[in-house]
Amino acid sequence: SQSMDALQEQAIDGVCGIVERMHAAFPAMRLQPRFASAAAGARALCRPCTRALRDGDYSVALAGVFQHATLAPEPQLTAWLAGAPGGCIASAAVKAGIFFARLARTTLFQPVLAAIQAACAAPDVPASPSIAVLAVLSADAPAPSSVSELRAHLVAAHAVRLLRAAGLNALLFSQADGPDITCPRVPAIDVESETAAVGTLITACKYYDHEQHVLDVRTFAHDAGIRASVSPINLPTVSSTEPRLRQLAVIHALLSRYTVLACVPAEHEGRWSTLHAAALAISPALQRPDGSLQRAGRITVAPVVCHADVDAVNREARAAVAAKARARDVAVGGPLTATSAAGSEAEIAMLRDAAVRFVLLSPSASSKLAIKLSAFSDSVGPFVLYNIARMRTVVARVAPGLLPGPEHAAWGSLTDPDEWELLFGCIWHYPTLVRQAVSIADGCIHIHAHRICEFLARLCAVFSSYYGRVRVLADPGCPQGPMIARAQLYRGLECVAVHALGLLGIQAVDSM
Repeated sequence: SQSMDALQEQAIDGVCGIVERMHAAFPAMRLQPRFASAAAGARALCRPCTRALRDGDYSVALAGVFQHATLAPEPQLTAWLAGAPGGCIASAAVKAGIFFARLARTTLFQPVLAAIQAACAAPDVPASPSIAVLAVLSADAPAPSSVSELRAHLVAAHAVRLLRAAGLNALLFSQADGPDITCPRVPAIDVESETAAVGTLITACKYYDHEQHVLDVRTFAHDAGIRASVSPINLPTVSSTEPRLRQLAVIHALLSRYTVLACVPAEHEGRWSTLHAAALAISPALQRPDGSLQRAGRITVAPVVCHADVDAVNREARAAVAAKARARDVAVGGPLTATSAAGSEAEIAMLRDAAVRFVLLSPSASSKLAIKLSAFSDSVGPFVLYNIARMRTVVARVAPGLLPGPEHAAWGSLTDPDEWELLFGCIWHYPTLVRQAVSIADGCIHIHAHRICEFLARLCAVFSSYYGRVRVLADPGCPQGPMIARAQLYRGLECVAVHALGLLGIQAVDSM
């Protein structure tokens, strides 16, 4: 309770700081009813928003403050908002409604669209310290052997990309190649030498019974205060041919060199806990200077209930997207020609990959997932790829070469409600969404991978509706400014959508 109250007070201080900066920039700003100061007014108006503040959502409180503010609309305020920390203020702007309806909204399009390219650029990643994200699979498996393991592998690769987008040097470790061969990986570990070193540590460990050839991990966990279900490890021989010893050597090597974040299928929790505790038991070097243990973070990936293996899932997903592709070909003029067949096969493979990833990553990793093979027919993944292809096609038709600069755009023509939602609710909010998908609290790393899938589904739903209603391409002889403005909006949407797809390990297509 005390911790939650402290979070609430910290959030109120943050809101008050924003309001004070606004008041300093715009002395004409007043809060109704009158308060002794802008900060005092903000503090009073924040009090009803305790739950949102405790969740770190300033936007609800800011919206409440702004609804009680009087300030004549002026270009300076609009410019200030465009340069302010966009996440919470942008959300507050949408929620406050009445107050922000008076703003010159169209003047926000150019600065926001100009800034999004830089916001989506890859940050500089330091060489160290490094985070090793470990996908825990079956022992010595060459590839994920179940759909639950495939899900854990995809969550691990997605976590690596999110951490790198946050400026952290994260690397993927998995004994299987899996579907993410392009994801930055931990350098190869010399298992033979690591196994020999761990064998020496085991024989010197006080928890190893030389007569029974058992490493008593359970007693160590009790002594160290580790609350996990662990089991003793039988080691008939302390040699490189012992599979459990090789697994232990790899985990010990990772814990010795990296901060480890393990993505563990629920079915392998006991095995991971046992091996992790065993690595701590045999090595005093894994203790911190204060005597505490170097413990790894963990994402427990809930099981997938699916009466099929990984190969069957891939076959069904391919069949589903291929059927839709055939229906589309018939709709636009007949079957595929021989010259386009190879390109179509590559496209179907990409659509299949997107369909599988969205089905497995859209729910929270902690949520149990039950899927039928028919679920891939309704996956959002191909829909997202299709809408990005629409964006690229329209921009290419507006300007086959370089898109005309913002000075040629008629920003005042962007008055459609969906245009405002796409800019404010999607483009401006996206950098904040990426930051919020990774959180570090009390030394633990938390990944909210499903938020990227949710964002892409919402963006493409709004865009699809807008695309069907609003024409972008202008007729010859008509003013080009509105067309250029909408093409710039399409380019901004493409930027964030392609970046978000990259976080999921999906490659966008230029046309479909």
